[in-house]
Order: sequence, then C-alpha cells, then structure tokens
Amino acid sequence: SYTDLSNNSTYSNVTTPTLTVSNAQLTMSGYKYRCRVSGTCTPAVNSNPGTLTVLPNIFTTSGSGTICPGQLIIPVTVTDFISVGSFSLTLAFNASVLTFTGHQNLHSALSAGSFVSNASNGKVYLTWSNINVATIPNGATLVELKFTGTPGTSALTWDTQTPGNCEYVDGNGLVVFSTWTNGNATIHTPPAVTTHPVAKTIYGGGSTSFTASGAGTGIGYLWQVSTNGGVGFSNLTNVSPYSGVTSSTLTINPATVAMNGYQYRCVISGTCTPAVNTNPAVLTVTQTAINTSTGTLTNSCTGNLSVPVNVTNCSNVGSFSMTLVYDTTKLTYSGYHSAHAALSGGLMAVNRVANKV
Repeated sequence: SYTDLSNNSTYSNVTTPTLTVSNAQLTMSGYKYRCRVSGTCTPAVNSNPGTLTVLPNIFTTSGSGTICPGQLIIPVTVTDFISVGSFSLTLAFNASVLTFTGHQNLHSALSAGSFVSNASNGKVYLTWSNINVATIPNGATLVELKFTGTPGTSALTWDTQTPGNCEYVDGNGLVVFSTWTNGNATIHTPPAVTTHPVAKTIYGGGSTSFTASGAGTGIGYLWQVSTNGGVGFSNLTNVSPYSGVTSSTLTINPATVAMNGYQYRCVISGTCTPAVNTNPAVLTVTQTAINTSTGTLTNSCTGNLSVPVNVTNCSNVGSFSMTLVYDTTKLTYSGYHSAHAALSGGLMAVNRVANKV
C-alpha cells in the first residue's frame, strides 16, 4: 500500500518531479516511493517504485574538558551504534600536556566482548570485538578515557586518515559508514608569583607604592597588611591611605609615622587553587617631612627688611644647613635676628658668600 506524502521536515517537493528526502533514519531503510502522474485526461498513472536504502552512519564524538592540573575524564559518545561486531578507534592527543592513564565506564553492551585500550606516541588505541553484535542507544557513552593533565591545551583528534584506525564493522564483516567529531582539552595554569614586592622607605606624609606580579589563568590580586611584624595579615580595602588594593600595584598616600614597620604582601589567586602569597615587604616611615619657607614681603620704600624663615614639623632635629639665594642688586645682607629659643643651646653660624646666605 502507498500513502500520499505532504511537505514536512523529512519530505519536500512532493508535488514536483523530484522528491527530496532529508534526515533519513535507519528505520526508513526499505521504504518504497512512487510518483502518481496526473493530467488533463484520466486516469492518473503511477511510476515504478524506487527503494530507499539507508545505510548505518555511526556518529562518534570525543568530549572536551577544561580543568585545573590533575585528572581529566573524556567521554566518547556514539549515535546509531547498531549491530556492530567490532571496532577500532584511534584518538590523537598532545603528549606534552596529557598522559593517558586508562579507561572507565565501558558501555555494558560491550561487556561480553574483548576490549583493549592503550596509548603510544600521543595516540589512544581502542579495540573491541565479539561474535555477537552490539547495539548502544543514541547519545550513550561508549567509554570514558582517563588522562592526567598539565597546563596547556590539546586537541583530541580522531585519526581518520590512517586506514583501519577509525573503523566500525558489522556482523557480516562489512565496514559501516562513520562520522567523527573531535574534542579539545584545556588545562589551566595555577597562580604563581613572578615578582615579589620590595621594601620601601618614605617620610611621614609622603606617598609610595608596592608592586607584585603573577602568572596563571584568570589571576587576580588582593593586598594585605600586617601591623604586628608579620604574625597575621588582614585584607585591605580601597580606603585612604590605600588604593589599588585589587591590582598589581598598591599605593599608599599619605604614609604616616604610625605605619612604620608595617608589612605588605599580595595574595595572587586564579581559576585554579590554591592562591599564593608574595613575600612580605616592610614599609619604613621616617619622621614627617620638615617644610621650610621664607616669608614674602612687599615694600615700596628702601630700608631694612626682615625676611622670616618658617618651619613646620621640625622635631628631633640635631643639625641643619640652609642656603638662601637672593638678588644682590636689590638686597644687601646685614645679619639675622630672632632665632628660635629651641636653638639657643647649640651653635648657629649665619654668613653670606656672594648672593647666598
């Protein structure tokens, strides 16, 4: 018996001289198709039937994986694995990144046969045979391959170029059509320190920075401080005087005398664990900088001028030397007065040479 066709996802052009069949399934093998040709006159006539033969096409897919260094499991899945009596599969990989360590979870349909897996020169060889054919449900896992991975990438490529390396055979000893999909493996690089911060010395009220660098996949930075000589460290936040706490460079502005002896380190984390710490760097903060300034005077008349020399943050000073340059065509140095009382116990000498006091 025959049934009229209509255009759908499988059939198209059903009212034209050429019928198109798309996505043919194995269950359609043996279907017969004929064309009814009608015209102005009756009766319509039927063509001789044409038989559709759908050959098996086994789809084999290598899984892909992205991991941190360690064990990598690559599933091999199949579709249209029907009435197979034996097979040989060869999957090439980058031996500098991956090391084959065996297999697991071989499909139960293959348990009655003889299965062997081994690797050599960057290729995994899988063979199976049995006197009874096996069928595996579509999309099921044929077997899982076990590797140990080190940082890097590796293509997982089926060797379809070497005759017999990737081949399925049915129960009659005939090679079955097959389609192969390659995979890929990516093994992340764990975080590592490439540059440690170095100790810094700064005066109180000044600014400085510490820099570190790291390598690895997806690395990030977080600076920490120890206020107890390195016994314990706590995370910093971008609150004055700190900025750049999640970058490779930590900036401190301003540094206070109270921060003298603080230690700073950077935690470098990444996609893989564990995070790594840089060596700590010590911040040395000397006393706050002494600011020295001369007063500015405006006088339209000639005569004596007293130019004050002012200081701020002048503490714990044992000695000083200052040199003030002036214009000898406008001014004549004639001495000093009103030295601060704190200097009375020492020796102070003030003199002029050329245009310098």
